[in-house]
Amino acid sequence: MEKALVRREMRAVEVADQAERSDRLCDALLVCLLKLEGVRKVGLYAAMRGEPSLHRLALALGQEYVVCYPRVMGEEMQFRHVEDVRNLQAGRWGIDEPNDESPVLDAVDLIICPGVAFTRQGVRLGQGKGFYDRYLAGQSKTPMLWGVQFAERIKDTLPHELHDVLMDRVFVA
Repeated sequence: MEKALVRREMRAVEVADQAERSDRLCDALLVCLLKLEGVRKVGLYAAMRGEPSLHRLALALGQEYVVCYPRVMGEEMQFRHVEDVRNLQAGRWGIDEPNDESPVLDAVDLIICPGVAFTRQGVRLGQGKGFYDRYLAGQSKTPMLWGVQFAERIKDTLPHELHDVLMDRVFVA
């Protein structure tokens, strides 16, 4: 099945109770995150339509973790430290992201990745622009990767290519 077709199908899927399910997902993510040793720099994302919101998780991580969000610069993406998620601002495509003054992080320990769809085996179908793939390809050490999505957007199989990086774990809301 072609990636563009699957993206269209998944974007058309209606998801009920997104806010409540996002909050429960954030609680589960936090429990798992607190069990990890050596993880201090955590990459989150600002949700687009149809993606689980990680806002509750960002607030819960507080000062114990270095919370960072992606910022798109041209065709590249970088993760920047964000002390207060209320300081995110609409960037390219209207997605909230850090401002220019936010410090760039060279490496992140864990990235919680958005996606249009996932499989339980860790295959991620992104928006189609390749930002996460390019970012990860440029890292000397691949961070731990957790995918998150609503149950309605979890598929048995998805089209993928050799350069597509698998998630270490997929959390379902």
